[in-house]
Amino acid sequence: MNNQEEPTLSILVVDDHKLVSEAVANFLSSSSDFNVAVCNSFQGAESFIKENGPMDVVLLDLVMPDMKGMDSIASLIKLNEPGAVVLFSGTANPHDLNAALELGCMGLIPKSLPLKSLESAIRLVSSGEVFVRASQNEPSAKGSTESFTERDLLVLSKIAEGKTNKEIAWMIQVSEVSVKSYVRKICMILGATNRASAAVRAKQLGII
Repeated sequence: MNNQEEPTLSILVVDDHKLVSEAVANFLSSSSDFNVAVCNSFQGAESFIKENGPMDVVLLDLVMPDMKGMDSIASLIKLNEPGAVVLFSGTANPHDLNAALELGCMGLIPKSLPLKSLESAIRLVSSGEVFVRASQNEPSAKGSTESFTERDLLVLSKIAEGKTNKEIAWMIQVSEVSVKSYVRKICMILGATNRASAAVRAKQLGII
């Protein structure tokens, strides 16, 4: 019998709606390996991370009174490195989601997601995967490549070949961080939760 305990994941829920943040925090706290904290403002989240250090996963509401759009998201992503920041919102248009992914955000968890699924989504993000539900951004038509740049398609083809991010970075002469940004964007466009499912979906749609 293995008595080794799983490592605790530190979670910060940032939402100006106290009923939402408290309900989410109470549910997540029921998991023995989640250590959950709550902040009800963006500035509060910044102060919390500065005082306590990076969190494994930050659930960040997309719209709060003291936020300044993508600039705030970018600053929190940098402040929380090497932890993950994922948007936690009721609504988000594809443009905002794509911009956030380009900055290094690990996806979007909709507030409509059942609480039972929320725990799985957080574990996925903490493992380094991007979480984007397929319904959040469906491709416009089967076989359409209009949402992809030439570089996006090149990265996608290498993913389909089974290449790692490090190998792709060497092949196309960019940094591994840049490749990760391309992968996030590709996953968002295809509605895929990870690089493997993105490759499968792209083949199904006739994109590659």
